[in-house]
Amino acid sequence: MDAEFIEIVKRLVVEQGREILLYAARCRALLADYTENEFKRERRLLAQVLEAGIAKEINDTPDMDICKKRNTQRLRREFFIEEAMAAEVVDLLAFLLRGDVSSSEVVPMNEIPPPGITDIPGTREYDDYYVNVSMAKEKDRIYIPCGMGETDYGFYIRGLIETVRCTHSHANIYALVYNYIIRNSRMTDKDKPRYLKDIHTVFQIDYLKVFRLKTIILQLIKNNYISGQSVNIQYDGDPDELKYAIDIINNYAALFCRLIGIDACLPLELTRIGRPIYVAFYEKKGVSSM
Repeated sequence: MDAEFIEIVKRLVVEQGREILLYAARCRALLADYTENEFKRERRLLAQVLEAGIAKEINDTPDMDICKKRNTQRLRREFFIEEAMAAEVVDLLAFLLRGDVSSSEVVPMNEIPPPGITDIPGTREYDDYYVNVSMAKEKDRIYIPCGMGETDYGFYIRGLIETVRCTHSHANIYALVYNYIIRNSRMTDKDKPRYLKDIHTVFQIDYLKVFRLKTIILQLIKNNYISGQSVNIQYDGDPDELKYAIDIINNYAALFCRLIGIDACLPLELTRIGRPIYVAFYEKKGVSSM
């Protein structure tokens, strides 16, 4: 964090009392005044930490070392905060609340698994930007550890119930397409489909949303919400984004069929027939969801 911002937080604690850190909303409002609305990134980060109750844990813990390690990992796992930054903000709170001057040891994520969650074999343990995919194993959401650019660490898909076996007649082809489009944890412009680059539009295409829509559609197929070639999705966004997502899936499916040497599967088609599936994009606490 910025050194000037840290000094401002210290001044806030001196003038308002260390207990101010235990009241997230009040602290956030005062910080806006103390910083004159500057340091937005730092203020947002500290607000997330305080709202998560980490300051209270640090204030009450009988074992500071374990508490600091646990909450450093929590910030990395739940808020996707880079490890050095997570350790720095935890150390700052420990100093302000308890006078602790020790430095947090940055521990690989696999060494402190979240309670009740088992690591999935194949997770790359020491990759700075790769998020533990065991986060996905919650019944109310599916975590996709794949994003666009340096700061996108993936997103959640909520409202789906995972199934063991996909019954779609072209399940193998769509599995190939799915694995191909999420082949990298951090996608770049080089990974954008050539199909999309050849399209000329008045407005720039938001490939981040197109990418996520592709992933959602293939997850719907995988979990048997889409059993044929008709796709009835009501999307709370630009209809062209949904159209491009379908077109790219069809393009990849046709290419894989050709490579394998089988007849091309029928293309997916948008329709209004049957019960619609509603898809919306939103963000909460810095985590994107759909």
